[in-house]
Amino acid sequence: MAGTLLFSASWADEPVPGQRVVEQNCMSCHLSGAGNAPRPRHSEDWAPLLETWGFDQVVTQAWEGRGRMPARGFCQSCSREDIEAAVRYMIPEHLLDEYAPEP
Repeated sequence: MAGTLLFSASWADEPVPGQRVVEQNCMSCHLSGAGNAPRPRHSEDWAPLLETWGFDQVVTQAWEGRGRMPARGFCQSCSREDIEAAVRYMIPEHLLDEYAPEP
């Protein structure tokens, strides 16, 4: 419950942090891997990114935009914490354990 308070009020009632952001703003590209967007929970998509840039830089790229992905994807009202939660939601758990600091 305490972790929920870290996210903006617009997403505070979501069951899993980042889930609603991903479902409402990210899936049009990330679900299919369009434009090389890493697919949710696909280790083979996320591991090379995390190995190359690390978790914090991956979040920064999602926040600032990279390649064809605009800054904050399609969620211009999202806070940086919302974007970090969305990235955490899409990365497989075993890779989070290895690369991501605790929130």
